[in-house]
Formats: sequence, C-alpha cells, structure tokens
Amino acid sequence: MIASVRGIVILAVVGALLLLAVVFDHERAALDRAVVPGFDPAKVRALTWAVPATKQQVAVVRRGAGWMIDDVPVEGRVVDDLLGSLRAARWHRRAHERGLRAHRTLAIEMVGGSHVIELGEGLEGGEQTWIRVDGGDPLLVDGWLAALLDPDPLAFRDRAPLANAANATAINVDEASGRAVELHGPPWRSRDGLITPALGDQLAATLGALRIVALADPHASPALATVAIDVAGAPRVRVGGPCAAPDQTAIFVGELPPGCLATAAWTDALAAITSVSRPAADTIDRRPAGFAIDRIELPGGVLHVAHVQVDLGTVTHHADPDRVADLLRALAEPGEPVAIPASAPAFALTLVPVRGEPVVLDLFADAVHRRGERLALRVAPASRAVLARPAAELLDTERWAEEPSTITTLVLDGVTYRRGAVLGEWTREPVAAFDPALVEAVASTVAKVHAPVAGAATPVAHHLAVTFAPPVGTPLTHTIELGPQCTGKIDGEGTRLPLALCTTVAALAAR
Repeated sequence: MIASVRGIVILAVVGALLLLAVVFDHERAALDRAVVPGFDPAKVRALTWAVPATKQQVAVVRRGAGWMIDDVPVEGRVVDDLLGSLRAARWHRRAHERGLRAHRTLAIEMVGGSHVIELGEGLEGGEQTWIRVDGGDPLLVDGWLAALLDPDPLAFRDRAPLANAANATAINVDEASGRAVELHGPPWRSRDGLITPALGDQLAATLGALRIVALADPHASPALATVAIDVAGAPRVRVGGPCAAPDQTAIFVGELPPGCLATAAWTDALAAITSVSRPAADTIDRRPAGFAIDRIELPGGVLHVAHVQVDLGTVTHHADPDRVADLLRALAEPGEPVAIPASAPAFALTLVPVRGEPVVLDLFADAVHRRGERLALRVAPASRAVLARPAAELLDTERWAEEPSTITTLVLDGVTYRRGAVLGEWTREPVAAFDPALVEAVASTVAKVHAPVAGAATPVAHHLAVTFAPPVGTPLTHTIELGPQCTGKIDGEGTRLPLALCTTVAALAAR
C-alpha cells in the first residue's frame, strides 16, 4: 500500500515537471523577438521601397554578387549592412492595441517567399521607432535599425565618383570654352611635359574631394554641363547647371540620375584646372627630375639609387654616397625654361622613376632637355658638371680605412720597413740610415685610402706594399704602383692616387 502511494507521488512530480517544461517552451517561443524570424539574407532577390502617399518606388535588385537600380550598380555595402542587421534585429515591445501609420514600406522578395515591412513614426522622447512586419502587430525597434530600413535616397550612390583621382594614370578635362587639360602619370605630365607635381596633386585632390550632397531634379539635362572630366578607372563626370539649393551645382555621373555638388568644392576644382592649363613656362617642373628615382642609366653604367650601387658591365660596385647625393641634388636643382638648343646633345641620361615611365634627359653645354618636351632647362654650370660624370666616377673611392697602428710592414721599392714595439719606431731592411718620421708619414697616409678608378700610369716609378694586422682577423696586404701625375694601380686596378700619399712615398723613396 505504501509503495503504491509512493509511486503515485512520483508520477505526479514527473507530470508537474513535464507540464512546466511545456509551459516554458511555449513562453520561450512566444517571446521570440526576431523582427523577421528565420530571415536569411542569402535568399533575398530584391528590395523595393515605396512611399504610399506618392506611389514612388525604388527597387534594388540582386545581380550576381552585386546590387543594381535600373541596371546601374549601387553601393552594395549599404544593402549588405541592412540585410545583416535585419537578420540579427530584435524588437523591444509589441503593441496589440495600436495602429500604425506608415510613411514608407519595404517589400523584400526572397527565394520561396516575401516580407513587407511598414515604417512608422518614432517614439516620442526616445531613439526607437514603430514598424510592422507582414501585417502583424506594431513592433518597437531601435532607431538605428529603422534608419537602415529607411535609407536616404543618396545611400545607394557613390558620393565621391572621382575619389581615386590621386592614384589614376590619366586625368582629362574638357571645357565647353574649348580649354582642355590632359594629365598622365606618375609622375604627372601634360602635353607640354612633366609639370610641377604640386599642380597635378592639387587637381587630383580637388577632384577626389568632390562629393554628391543631394539629388538633383531627375529631369535635369546633361547638356547644361560645361565641364567633362574623365579619370582613368571612373565613369565620365559632367559638371554644370543649377540645383535647387543656390550653393549647389549639378553633377552627372555616367548614366546615373543627376546629383548636386557643393559649389565651393567645385570652385576649388575649377581653380586647380585653371592652374594646370596655364602656358608651359608656368607649369612645367623646372627641376630636371623632381620625382623619386629607382635607377639612372649613365654613360658607362647604371646607378641603382636605393641600393647605392653601380653596375659597370657585369660587375656591381658600391657607389660613393656623397657623389650619389650630389647627382640627385643636381637633378633636383631648378633651372630656367629656355628654347631647346639647336646643337646635338653631348649625351643622355635615362631616369627610371620608382613609379611611372622612364624619362630621357639630354645634356647640352648649359642646358638639359627632357626628351619629347617643348622647352629645355638652363642649369647652373656646377649642376651640369655633376650631371656629366660617367658611371665610373660614382664608385665609392674608399679602398680601405684602417688604423695606422695596425700596419706591420711597408715595402717600398724592395726596402722593408717593420714597425717596432713602440709607436713611431721602425726598422729597415737592408740596414741603412733613414728617417722614421717619413716612414710614419707614409703609414698615416696609406692607412686610409680613397682612390677613384682611372687609367693606369706607365711607367711605374714606385712600388709599395702595405701589410695590416688588425686585432681580429688575418693580416692583409695591399699593393700600390705609383706613376707620374699621381696615377697608378691599387691591387692591379688603374686609379688616381691621393696627392698626400704620392708626396710622402716620393719623399721616403728619395731618402
């Protein structure tokens, strides 16, 4: 009997728990606050906004991976943000008892179904808005969601149609007056040649800054436009004509409906266009090369600017940083525009920019000319002399740089001088009278040698071998052959020797 009662109690408890579970599941289902339950953005095929009062409609249709309005691509990011937010959106409160006066509706066409969202008024004193989904009860949602569902007419437009002008390879401007601008880059060049970079940069910046701030009268005619702008990689833009606001100017982008620009921004762009269209003498870059250079092809070799190296045939040498700096400084030194000399150029340099097409620079007696341009540039004689250096003169002239105290022996014309235990102390083989101060002078001048490549001298007047024994590493011997006028060879390569070395060696040899 007791067991039967216990069983009945257990069954009652289990039944109560099951009843609670059913009630809980029902309540949880009843509290599903998704604005559109089970919404899948991937199934959306079209979005159509309509204004009940005017019957106006705007339809955004999926085409492949993008979205279009009347077969014109639109800013897909706006649509993707809307659909993603709608999938995650939740409502805060349901109003069974109130109606909804919709000012706009959004119809969502999906694979296998559709939804209609009516957009109502905002909640007074809060950042929330009433909407209705598929004819159900009004739902209170966050204002940001309502804003996404009710986008501004400009939301689907690219408001900066020429934003990429600064990176474009071509900018062409045609005005109704007949004035035209043609720029190509980088670096920026017009039909007259390379222009001052700031002029091209300013034009690109002002075009890139043009923003559509409002929609124009859809019946506005592109025929009213006075300027046509073609930027590589962007649709053709035409500007001109009135807008409803007095401080705005009409803009026509491709085949899209017309928009409006701030007239002040357009005035800045017109000023930049005017600056670029001035005569060549006022616009050309007066520097022979006012751009970043990757390499320079010179007589006898190629200078690689970034690596500070010179290719002489098949051999690569370190370049002298100071001489490279001198060359770049001469190329950046402004000149005076002049007529192209009638004589033939002495030689040419080919300048290869970091970005852009090579520029060939013809050198005349007192001028340089960027080949293909209408004017030359008169440059200072000092700059002309630097530009005339062959590739071999750009080599790093430092042959070695050691401490004089690391020299252990000097062998001059068969006579060996050995360093003693004390600085300044030397011995001579074969033994004979000598001046240790002269030996020390030779050691001081030969410890650090700068000597450019040059033709070898004949005959050779003196032979010198110097041996270094650094604190770390193995001893190293260099050989020097000295000829007339301080030319000779270092380690077998023809060179022009330092005058101080030639003088001290000659003095020691004479004693």
